[in-house]
Amino acid sequence: MRVINRTNLSEHRPLSGNIKMPWKSGTLEGALENCCIVSLTLLDEFQKPFWCVSSPISTRLAQKQQSADYSGEHFFMDFSDSDGRVKMNLVWFKEQKQFFLISLTVYISVFKVNKHFSRAY
Repeated sequence: MRVINRTNLSEHRPLSGNIKMPWKSGTLEGALENCCIVSLTLLDEFQKPFWCVSSPISTRLAQKQQSADYSGEHFFMDFSDSDGRVKMNLVWFKEQKQFFLISLTVYISVFKVNKHFSRAY
């Protein structure tokens, strides 16, 4: 499922905050840069949870620009497990100090679909 299409600019969304994971241990504290927690709940047509994900995820710099519409640095984020996969493309706007989500794709395994809907696709 393509949730946010890279070629449809009206679907692109800014992300609030930075992509980092703060930590604290006693009197020491810091933050892991380019790392965060992704939380995703995919609902079925009855608004019941179909696939839930909550996991650490990291960003990595794209080797080539993913969209000619944006001149900032391009990054990837992805997560996968046995049930599915989430892929995101982001652009970093240095002036605004903000990431922009330009592509979001969710893949669900056939096994997960068959199990949830009691089907055999």
